[in-house]
Amino acid sequence: RQNTDLAKKLDTLSRGISVIAIVIIAVLFVISLFIISNTIKLTVYSRRLEISIMKSVGATNSFVQLPFVVEGVILGIVSGVISLGAVWGIYELAVSRLGDVFSSIGLVPLEFKNYALIMLGVFVAIGILSGVGGSLITMRKYLNKEGSEISAI
Repeated sequence: RQNTDLAKKLDTLSRGISVIAIVIIAVLFVISLFIISNTIKLTVYSRRLEISIMKSVGATNSFVQLPFVVEGVILGIVSGVISLGAVWGIYELAVSRLGDVFSSIGLVPLEFKNYALIMLGVFVAIGILSGVGGSLITMRKYLNKEGSEISAI
């Protein structure tokens, strides 16, 4: 028995969901860059005296940026792990709620734990990329604008 209409509808639905997912991921990536950038700005502001002292004794910009980049990496790793936990929870909830629908059309849900390690790697990599990117952008702006001269509190 052929269900070409059903197959076409499922294919269209799958493509639509993929496009929506890519758009959501892009928007969330930009939001994460913004949040990390603002977090680093607050940290830079609270450590501006230390940065000024470091610059006055001859520290290079990369030496000043390094602790903030490490902080961005740590934020990225933590956010990747939290993201995996959230996705896992939502997936298990969806499978438990929609299990009857899946079984009625003859689909068997995938085991999440088979893909968890790969997803963790991807989430952590994206988190590190956004953390380092947000840190470097913020620090570069600060060092070019205010960090090049000694500023008193």
